[in-house]
Amino acid sequence: MKASPSRAALLTQFADNVRRIREARGISQTALALLADISRPRLNQLEQAKQDPRLSTVLKIARALKVPLSTLLE
Repeated sequence: MKASPSRAALLTQFADNVRRIREARGISQTALALLADISRPRLNQLEQAKQDPRLSTVLKIARALKVPLSTLLE
C-alpha cells in the first residue's frame, strides 16, 4: 500500500502546482487573486507553502485556473 504524503509535502505540492500553472499561463498573482476572490498576500503565502489553505480556497483557485481540483494536489 502506498503511504500518504505528509501534510508538509502536500502543502508544498499544492503551492508548487499553483505557481507552475499560474506562471505557465502568464497570469500574475494579482490577477489570479482577483479571479479567485482572495487577497494577493494570501495567494503569495499559499504559493510559498507558508499557510494551509481552506478547501473553499483550493476550490476557488482551481476554478480560477480552470483545472480540476486534483491537478493542484497531484
